[in-house]
Amino acid sequence: VKKMEMTLTQVQEALKLCNYAPGTVDGYDGPETQAAVRRTQEGYDIEADGIAGPVTKEHLSKQVRGIQAQLNAKGCGCPVDGLPGPLTDAAEDTAGRFWTRR
Repeated sequence: VKKMEMTLTQVQEALKLCNYAPGTVDGYDGPETQAAVRRTQEGYDIEADGIAGPVTKEHLSKQVRGIQAQLNAKGCGCPVDGLPGPLTDAAEDTAGRFWTRR
């Protein structure tokens, strides 16, 4: 099974999903994205160089998988693949609407 690697846009989406505030999700590796990557790396206790390399992406992917699993446990249904995207966004929106109605 070939593992898919996160694109820069997916890295930004993962940073946003995990509350690391990457700024605009635009596929551009600008200063806000680099600062968010550094904060993430510091949180994972890995070299904080601001570059979303394989180790950083794997840590982010694990965290995204955990969030996806939590969304599924709430009945929101999304793939637990560690890749953020429209299905994870939709599940997150569903969860938010469900929990704000209670």
